[in-house]
Amino acid sequence: MGRPDATGREARADDEFETFFRENYAPLASYLMRMGAGAADAEDIAQVAFIAVHRRWQELVGRVENLRAYLFTIASRLYYRTARAGRRTVVVADEDLSELHGPVADPSSHVEFAVDFQNMLASLPTLQREVMSLRAMDLSYGEIAPIVGMQEPAVRKLAERARATLRKRALPREKDTGT
Repeated sequence: MGRPDATGREARADDEFETFFRENYAPLASYLMRMGAGAADAEDIAQVAFIAVHRRWQELVGRVENLRAYLFTIASRLYYRTARAGRRTVVVADEDLSELHGPVADPSSHVEFAVDFQNMLASLPTLQREVMSLRAMDLSYGEIAPIVGMQEPAVRKLAERARATLRKRALPREKDTGT
C-alpha cells in the first residue's frame, strides 16, 4: 500500500512547478532570444530546459538554492550546444520581444530606442551579452555567476565592460540626434 499523503504532495509539487513555469517561461524565452536564438529555437530550448527541471522537480526543491538560476543554467548550456551544432541564430527583432512582454505603452516613442538597444546588445561579445541579458531580468551577480560558470567578481567586471562598451556606442548616436 502506498503512502496516504503521496498524492497530496504530488499535487502540491505540480502546483509549485506550474507557478514556477508561469513566472519563468517568458523571461527565459526572452533571455534566449537576446542571446541570439530565433523565436522558435528559444521556445524549443526553453521547453527542453523546463522538461529537464520538471523530471527532477521533487528532488531539486529544497536541494537547489536557486531554481531559477538552475533553469537558466540548463537553458544556457542547451543554447550553446545548439549554436555549436550549427543551428541558425538570428538577431532579435523588437516585435519578437514585445510578444513576450505585452504591448509598449507608446510604441512610437520607444521603438527606435528598443531597436537601437537590441542591435547594440547583439553586437556585444557573447558572454557580455549573456550577462547583460540576465541583469536586464533583475538577476543578481550572484545568481548569474553559476549560469555563466564564473565567480561573482568576474561577472561584475564583465558587466562593467559591457556597460562601458554600450556607453561608447550610445554617445555618437546622442551627438547625432542632439540629445
